[in-house]
Amino acid sequence: MPLFKSRTIFVSASLFFLPVMVLCAVLCLPLIACIVGAMYLIAWIVYLQLAQTHVEFNLPYNPSRVLKINLIILDLLVGWIYEIPIIVSFIYWRYWTMRNQRFQHIVKRDITYSDADPDCKLDVYSPSASPLGDKKKSPIVVFIYGGSWSSGSKYIYTPLANTLREMGYVVVVPDYRKYPRVMVDEMYADVRQAIKWAYKHASEIHGDPELLYVMGHSAGAHLVSQVVLTDLVDKASYAEAARDRTANHNSHGHNHTSSINSNNSSNSNMSSLISEKHDPSSIIKPMMMAPPHHTTSLPPPSPPLPLYNHSHHPIHGSIYDFLPQVEGLLLLAGVYNIETHLEHETSRGVEKISAMARAMGSSVDGYRANSPTELIRSSQGLFATSTEVIDFMPRILFIHGEIDTTVPKEQSAEMYNVLGEVLSPERRVEVDIRMLFYKSMSHSQCVTAFMPSCLGKDRLQKSLARDIQEFINVPVDEDE
Repeated sequence: MPLFKSRTIFVSASLFFLPVMVLCAVLCLPLIACIVGAMYLIAWIVYLQLAQTHVEFNLPYNPSRVLKINLIILDLLVGWIYEIPIIVSFIYWRYWTMRNQRFQHIVKRDITYSDADPDCKLDVYSPSASPLGDKKKSPIVVFIYGGSWSSGSKYIYTPLANTLREMGYVVVVPDYRKYPRVMVDEMYADVRQAIKWAYKHASEIHGDPELLYVMGHSAGAHLVSQVVLTDLVDKASYAEAARDRTANHNSHGHNHTSSINSNNSSNSNMSSLISEKHDPSSIIKPMMMAPPHHTTSLPPPSPPLPLYNHSHHPIHGSIYDFLPQVEGLLLLAGVYNIETHLEHETSRGVEKISAMARAMGSSVDGYRANSPTELIRSSQGLFATSTEVIDFMPRILFIHGEIDTTVPKEQSAEMYNVLGEVLSPERRVEVDIRMLFYKSMSHSQCVTAFMPSCLGKDRLQKSLARDIQEFINVPVDEDE
């Protein structure tokens, strides 16, 4: 009997609720259709804005891809909401605490660093003067922001730059040209010019040219590492070619030392780009400092020496256009292998709206030519044997969050491991390469952690600041 009653209740309930459920479904169909239509509309608008340059017209129709695009947009909106306290804090600091006069004393805006484009301007943030009148020059930090190679502005990073300024650094934040206006080669050129500007004007901005650091985040870390490491390979390759050429001439009984050294005084225009602290050898210095029109008994190579074969990029300007010595790189959540990151973007469904692949030429050759990991692998022999590589090698600090879903931590791990592979154990002890993973740190947090918020300091700011100060060799106050 109880079983009969339970079945009766089940059948009765089914007969009652089934029509109700059908009615609800019918009534909800317009709402569901509106939601699906809105999701497709959002995805199509995003594609129309971001995915139509250098490719055929395309729109997403696959429901899975449309859903992924909407989840990315939702994640961005949530991120912007979380950044509202940072914006409020910045407005209060900028327009109430600092006012215009004090702000202009510590920040110099819109300084032109290159004639390539009107947008090639930078801001300089100067540390406050010591109350004791200490005239000691501060380390220089050139910060290259990210933005998927297609967006970003130096003004957004004012709070970050001011925090670094308060830590005792002269901070230089340049804007650079971006896709779709230019391809990645022009971005490299702008980064190079910004670094050279910071070195050339170090005395004017009260910075120490011997302590020139370059920091990059996300796409900025990619640009920084590719530019500086390419320059490293170029310098070492040129030094080896110069040594071989000199040895070849010496083997024929020609002594050119006096004729080269006698002209060192006329080579100050190039020596300003090379740090005395990292003088690679007595061979490369006169060779690379000699102006192109200078004639000695050791003729300059003609045609120009092939400095490397890992990339399609030529030496920018001339074979003498080397960067000043960079003391260290601070690479935050960067992309170092374009091919593997493209696979990650594809898994997220954003490879079409990301500018990365198109900025790199949309080809496997372009991806590899613009991957710092491939640059190092293709120059393995140089890293394994060249003494100049060790002499010119900047110190490197990798920082990455373990929960970064935009750029996985495997990017930094691979770059770190590749450097370990090409350097023998004996040579590794002569360089300073560090990698730090932070638990519970997202992609943007390694930057936003330095931005003051009206809700209080980010929980990671103290540890990040301490690690950066330790890397740049600035004493840390334990009572802070």
